Amino acid sequence: MRARQNPIKQTGRAGTGAQVAEFGPVLFVLFIVILIPFLALLSFLDGLAVVTWAVNQAARAAGPAQSRSAAQAAVAAVGDQILGGPLGAFARVTPRDHTGLKLVVLQIPSTSGGASEFPPGATPDTTHNFYEYQVTGTYLINPLFLPQLFKSPVTFTSSAACENPNGLSH
Repeated sequence: MRARQNPIKQTGRAGTGAQVAEFGPVLFVLFIVILIPFLALLSFLDGLAVVTWAVNQAARAAGPAQSRSAAQAAVAAVGDQILGGPLGAFARVTPRDHTGLKLVVLQIPSTSGGASEFPPGATPDTTHNFYEYQVTGTYLINPLFLPQLFKSPVTFTSSAACENPNGLSH
């Protein structure tokens, strides 16, 4: 009995053409279904990280300030530097400057009671209270791709101890 021959070899064609023909649709699926949503998610997560980082660094920069106005200037400088940089651009964080950062001074009683906002110009009482700077950042993250899916307003808060509470009245 005679063995059957391969029909592809009878025609003289190579058997690898099907793999090349399927590469185009697979590449389309790879880019559209997997890669673009992944980049959008990466951009969104970058936005969360940048806003959190900016708020934390702004609070840390305000802590050693000699006065309330110096603390506000430190918060503005750090916010402009971090949010205006390339990471803020990739995440398309808006606004791209310090205007989303709010600095508040909290007065915390040393014995009992809750924290309250310390008004500007008031004289600090360092014998009965502790003071800390609280920075709140409110921003809108517009990811690089698919902003309708991942667009999100975020708010983060960070605090740092006020190292020079006697300068709060200035």
